[in-house]
Amino acid sequence: MSSILEMTVEIVKAQAAQRKMGPREIEEAIRRTAAALRAVADAGQVAPPAAQAPAEAGPIGAEEAARRLGVTRLTLYRYIRQGKLPATRQGRAYWVRPEDVAALRKALRPRRRAVRARRRAARPAAARRGRRVTRRTRA
Repeated sequence: MSSILEMTVEIVKAQAAQRKMGPREIEEAIRRTAAALRAVADAGQVAPPAAQAPAEAGPIGAEEAARRLGVTRLTLYRYIRQGKLPATRQGRAYWVRPEDVAALRKALRPRRRAVRARRRAARPAAARRGRRVTRRTRA
């Protein structure tokens, strides 16, 4: 077991050297890598991704939250500034609870559909079919 832990630490050190990682990201990488190595040691093969992913225990980063919401990172920061999405800041990074992201996603979804429907109804039928609408003048 200690050899798996040592290999996990070495892998995470290599990942951290490639880009700056926060303490939570490093901890998450260690958990994922340890689970994968345990699966390889136990079964002799890689476990399916669902078995490798740990349960959502802590907050997620801004990039992951933006991906889950289907918005850009800047839009996510705007939601945080406006108070729509509660977040904590550690250094330069924002951390968001997955439950809050799911609640905001649920709140945003119906509004988006209504806006699209209004826009579609406001356009003339010919424009919706892709034809150019021209105004006829009397001669």
